[in-house]
Amino acid sequence: MLDPDALALAHEGCDVVYNLARPISIGQAADRDRTAATNMRDAASQAGVGRVVYLSGLGSTSGGISRYLAVRHEIGRVLRTGDTPVTEIRTSAVIGSGSVTFEMIRYLAEVLPVMVTPSWTQTPTQPIAVRNVLEVLTDIIEFPDEGHRIIELGGPEVLTYEQMMRIYAQEAGLTNRRMVRFPPVGAAVSAWWVASVTPLPISITKTLIDSLGDHTIVEQDTIGDILPDFKPFTYEEAVRRALYRTSHLEVETRWSDAVTYPAAPLPTDPQWTGGKVYTDERQVTTLATAGDLFRAFTRIGGDVGYYSAGWAWHVRGWLDQLVGGFGLRRNRRHPAELRTGEALDFWRVAAIEKDRHLLLRAEMRVPGEAWLEWTITDDEESRTLTQIARFYPRGLAGRLYWYTMKPAHGLIFGPMMRRIAKGAGRAE
Repeated sequence: MLDPDALALAHEGCDVVYNLARPISIGQAADRDRTAATNMRDAASQAGVGRVVYLSGLGSTSGGISRYLAVRHEIGRVLRTGDTPVTEIRTSAVIGSGSVTFEMIRYLAEVLPVMVTPSWTQTPTQPIAVRNVLEVLTDIIEFPDEGHRIIELGGPEVLTYEQMMRIYAQEAGLTNRRMVRFPPVGAAVSAWWVASVTPLPISITKTLIDSLGDHTIVEQDTIGDILPDFKPFTYEEAVRRALYRTSHLEVETRWSDAVTYPAAPLPTDPQWTGGKVYTDERQVTTLATAGDLFRAFTRIGGDVGYYSAGWAWHVRGWLDQLVGGFGLRRNRRHPAELRTGEALDFWRVAAIEKDRHLLLRAEMRVPGEAWLEWTITDDEESRTLTQIARFYPRGLAGRLYWYTMKPAHGLIFGPMMRRIAKGAGRAE
């Protein structure tokens, strides 16, 4: 958006243009945002665009607002100085994977059973589900254009960030989080604290903490007049939907099976989105055929075992039985065939594709979700076998579990993959 010529070309033939850029930025980055808004305003006017829809941030200016929110509002004012009608949609905290605020709440609630709560945790907001925001963004263009308009968008309830973290913990199946009030501290200290506890970079948490002092409450509730059928989800419903892709294993991005694959953020999302996931990924190239490789790893478990450290798998099975799990006692239905949905020791076959892929979901007792996957890639004369163990931790216990088991993974997963390839043919 900093190239006026390219922006003008992109606007040609458009009736509605969206500006959804909400970077966490102040200082020089904010100057770039203003320049980009000016370029967009001019391009929309030149191309005769019918309307610009701008996604902004909610916050009352009567009591003062953060620098971040002030820039977001200023961008709206810049856009409104052009000839094109602008619909500015100001939202409160958006609840969904990838939202900086939601990711902060997710990580703080997941990692800290006992939490020291700075003053910003008492700031009120009206959290709204990302699905509701998308609903408004798509439906608003059907409403007759009446010039410049500002729409305030929030959920049906007012909550503090402390309440939001407590509710998240309940919906995520975590133990009750204890909150300890902390004497007032500066924004810089609070930003460093959040950056140290979560994977959010300090460059983001500095601006985020500054903005969390804004009271994001709807003062002019006009959305019902514009979209009478609009009914926003409660915060509990929004969190439940945000967690659904992990708890029910639904995905709508790069995975081919939208029901049985573990959740993953969009490939373009930052690494800290979508919740924590630990992986152990290994590859080997072999001259064996895809059919031979597939037969090798689909015979896993039961009497064949797991190709390496058989004693360790039996110990893990006994431990699982001690805490009420299945252990290895379920065996497998057929020594050489697998079907989607069937049990295999303490695994469940989540997805299978002949001569290409197998995905197992762990049904052992662990503080999180565990997966084991094999994929065959055909490279003309050779094949690449990729083996990935994934673990989605639940709370602090899940993170401690992964690091406790990590030394054992090195002893098990590497030899297991190599022996699968060796059993199928000659590994290179």
